[in-house]
Amino acid sequence: MYTVPLDTESVSTEQVRSQTSLTGMYPIKLGNLIASQQIELRKMILTTPIHVHISTAHVGMVYGAFPGEAMTALDTVIFLQQISQRALDRITFVQFPTSVVVGVKAAFVQRVGLNAAATWDDFMAGRNFSNRPVGRDLLLDATEVWGAENVSFGCYSVIHLD
Repeated sequence: MYTVPLDTESVSTEQVRSQTSLTGMYPIKLGNLIASQQIELRKMILTTPIHVHISTAHVGMVYGAFPGEAMTALDTVIFLQQISQRALDRITFVQFPTSVVVGVKAAFVQRVGLNAAATWDDFMAGRNFSNRPVGRDLLLDATEVWGAENVSFGCYSVIHLD
């Protein structure tokens, strides 16, 4: 599997931005998905794999049961919402590529502030503590959805976070 870098000023992104300002649906806070946003997201059909992007980086991908599977934007946002609130498991975390670990650590340190280095060291050493990295850190501290698009020629979709 490979990822395709996207031009941030592409026509499709501009179309999404103009559509979102007309509907007033964005931004969508991952911590507080309201009913009107759920209704609009349910109407949007995305195609797996779904690339998850922030303005400066590719964060990851959401896969379905098979490539090309249809998935509503609502299902995707709820999945990201669940991930953002879940505590990270150290055993799974240490299997991530170094670039992911570096990004998560930076997001964690920024979010926690005081004593972040000691807490991070405890997490990496496998010690239990209450303030460990969470999925929000895995999403590089992105807490809002700012757009969704189906890229038909590439047979994938994109969710834009910030």
